[in-house]
Amino acid sequence: MKYLILSLLAGVTAINVWAEKTAYVTDNLSTAVRSGATNEYRILFYLPAGTQLTVLDDPAENGFVKVRDGQGREGWTLERFVTEQKGARIRLAETQEQLSKALLEIESLKQQHQKQLSSIQEKMNQSQQLIEEAQNFQQTISELQTKNSTLMQQNRRMNDRYLKEWFFAGSGVILVGIIFGLLLGRMSRKKKSGWA
Repeated sequence: MKYLILSLLAGVTAINVWAEKTAYVTDNLSTAVRSGATNEYRILFYLPAGTQLTVLDDPAENGFVKVRDGQGREGWTLERFVTEQKGARIRLAETQEQLSKALLEIESLKQQHQKQLSSIQEKMNQSQQLIEEAQNFQQTISELQTKNSTLMQQNRRMNDRYLKEWFFAGSGVILVGIIFGLLLGRMSRKKKSGWA
């Protein structure tokens, strides 16, 4: 009795698993769909492996299940040829499609990366040029400061020399004036004393 109850519970659970679910033909070459729930019924059509189906009723006790394909055709096929998982071919095709998309995305990312890398390299080159120009300007400024300092020293020396020359020239003029004044003063005394 216990075995019978467990069998009934397992059967009810298994039956409810299939009702109105999407399923697929297993990876056989093809599966016959019959007009009834036994091998005695005629074959209506064959479904190739991986065909998407809708399970319409719970499986019969003899292992047949009622299905409908994407074209709306209905019939019975063996439950062992129906699975809830997509067939390997479909999964392979989907995986290949995902792989192709991923590869395209990777290629796109590579191109973006390359553009960014080129942009960074260009900016680095520009920065290097600016650094070199700044160094050249700094060197030019340093040279000009040195020249300016040299010219200022020369200017001071020339001013000092100029002032000394003027000082000596002025001193010379004063000295000549004094001498000339003394000589003229003596001459004029001699003339006054000699004529009088």
